[in-house]
Amino acid sequence: MSYAEEQYASEEFDKVIASVQESFTAALENARAVDADLNAEQAQVDSAWQSLMTEIHKLGFIRGDKTTLGKLIEVANGYAENIERYTEETAKVFTPALEEAKAVYNDADAMQGEVSEAESALLEAMEQLRYKADKTILEAVLAEANKIDTAQYTAETVAAFQTAKEAAEAVYGNDNATQEEINAAAAELSEAMNGLKVAETEIVNTPEVQGDKTLITEGGNAKTGETAPIAVVATLFALTGAGVLLNKKGRN
Repeated sequence: MSYAEEQYASEEFDKVIASVQESFTAALENARAVDADLNAEQAQVDSAWQSLMTEIHKLGFIRGDKTTLGKLIEVANGYAENIERYTEETAKVFTPALEEAKAVYNDADAMQGEVSEAESALLEAMEQLRYKADKTILEAVLAEANKIDTAQYTAETVAAFQTAKEAAEAVYGNDNATQEEINAAAAELSEAMNGLKVAETEIVNTPEVQGDKTLITEGGNAKTGETAPIAVVATLFALTGAGVLLNKKGRN
């Protein structure tokens, strides 16, 4: 039991994980009590000795050094406060890594292996964080594209324009799009807009009617100076009637 007492009094004991410190202390106190009890039975002595030996073996469970982990968490908290600035894809890796690191840091039984693993995961997640790309130019190009009336352009150029526009909208809606992808989408849409060609208006030739060329006004009447068919007919009837009367007078 003297060895157990030495370990308990040493500075190394403070480095042992909390749960082992607690169980070792309880086993040592029980062994002290049994050792002081002159009436203790052999079964009690054996049990106390076995428990203490088990706890002595656990003294190798050394608490991990969390100095570096604590500093990493402090820096990571700054990133977490502005997590909306980063892409969703990288943020969803960073957030759980930070939560796990905090859990390990607060775990009094965390050993060096666990601490080191948490440090590595958090550091890697921090390094992988990527800012969301600037979509200002792409947004402006899309706004102009939405103003275009495609009805006046050729089908071929409109098809190319619509394809580029749909691709640009997909990139704009992608939070994980890179700056290169955004710039390329804006350039392609702009090029498609500039490539729109106005469709040629089809000219319909009205066949010329042979014979009567009467011009009709908006009201449906013949223009002044033009001879309408009905006017010609009326004149003929009038002249015919006048001739008949003259003939009758001549006979009389």
